[in-house]
Amino acid sequence: MLFKLLNIFRFGWIGKVMIFLVGKAALNRTPFQKVARLIVHGVFLIPKNNDFMADDFVDNDEGFDLDELRRYQNGETVPTK
Repeated sequence: MLFKLLNIFRFGWIGKVMIFLVGKAALNRTPFQKVARLIVHGVFLIPKNNDFMADDFVDNDEGFDLDELRRYQNGETVPTK
């Protein structure tokens, strides 16, 4: 949606408009402030399929636990089961 704003506003106005909208969206009391919040949310929301910071191991709570990480950092061997 940010690209749509780039096409609507001239270059110098984009920063001023976004700062104005973020300032209004922070309050979220009047209907205009709620609309500003929706606009800011739509502009800055990253779709999950394009979010390179999303990690399935973190989202699904998989991976190493704290004791395993400490053993690895100390160079200890992992006990076999």
